[in-house]
Amino acid sequence: MKKLCITIKDWPIAEAEFNRVGLEVEPFQAIVEDNRPLAFNKSVYACMQLATFPIDLGSGVFKQGYEDLLLFEDDVKFDGPINFDFPKDALTVHLGGNIIGMDTTEWKMPTNSTPAGFARLHNSWQTHAIWYSAEAVEYILKRFIYVTDEYKTEGCQIFDEWLRVNVFPMGRSYISNP
Repeated sequence: MKKLCITIKDWPIAEAEFNRVGLEVEPFQAIVEDNRPLAFNKSVYACMQLATFPIDLGSGVFKQGYEDLLLFEDDVKFDGPINFDFPKDALTVHLGGNIIGMDTTEWKMPTNSTPAGFARLHNSWQTHAIWYSAEAVEYILKRFIYVTDEYKTEGCQIFDEWLRVNVFPMGRSYISNP
């Protein structure tokens, strides 16, 4: 599993937090641009690309392989041990999140808790700490950047919302029980 932390300036704080909970995580220097949502989207996409590797099929033929990715932002905080006993069918597992939305949003709350303490996630905004299965990494890399031209413009859609709209409806996203 690849473990990365998108960082702008708070890597020493994040590194201390990872050390506190016993995680070895590599820093990824965030892409910084005037359009912050677009820069964040580019940073996430670049991290996803780092969770790929070539598979040699012989005779000079290769195909793309994907590995699980545990991706953090540098303002992540842990309030307890991390349970890595993720549901076997999971595409994504969110180690926390905004499941309330906002006063103009009525979201379905997480349902069907597993014995390991994960609940099926229907809606959330948060990218501070997410595990992506290799299948999710492949799905995102093949679809996110090409969804619409909005990704490349000032009106780009932030990754949290893209994930909520495009991945959560598959019914295989979970959250640590809130």
